[in-house]
Amino acid sequence: MGNWISQTVALLRQAIALNPNHVGTNQLLADILLAQGEMDEAVQMLERFYEYQPAAARPRLVQALLAKVQVAESDYEQLTLYQKVLELEPAQPEATDRVAELTSKYPKNLGELLRYYRCRSNLTQRQLRDRLEDVGFPLGESTISMWESGRRLPSDPLLFLYLSRCLNLKQDEEALINAWMLGKFTRKLKGYDLLVKKTNRG
Repeated sequence: MGNWISQTVALLRQAIALNPNHVGTNQLLADILLAQGEMDEAVQMLERFYEYQPAAARPRLVQALLAKVQVAESDYEQLTLYQKVLELEPAQPEATDRVAELTSKYPKNLGELLRYYRCRSNLTQRQLRDRLEDVGFPLGESTISMWESGRRLPSDPLLFLYLSRCLNLKQDEEALINAWMLGKFTRKLKGYDLLVKKTNRG
């Protein structure tokens, strides 16, 4: 960032500290941050500005979130950002189309999703059951079959943790399963922040 731009940004931050809801100052700072590729900082300051001036902050906040999507590394991150966009602008075309595209890659219910990950790991139902039994979770003969058919769900958090490890799930995949278990994913993808915190604590 050039010296004069750095000085301008510093002055704008000082002005916002004195008057957080000044429209022009916040918009100018957001424009500079976005132009400099500082998406994280732009999103943070626009989210604060949104609390004071929702109508004025909304277009640039949507722009910043969409820019941040371009560097997101996982489906989970993209879905989380697109969810925020859709909360601000429910009919936003890019977010609507990309959410449909991203979610179309996954099975449409929890049982199918568990079966998808089990098969990806080249495990039979019996092999998966044996692995879970080895770490202290003896299951009935038909338990995994009932999971995959949707007749039952794994509800014990510790069991879910070991199930995730046996299936070699990544963090975003764990969040997807968590979301399905709570009925969140196929509606509006809400609750992801809480879900990821729970997963990380595991």
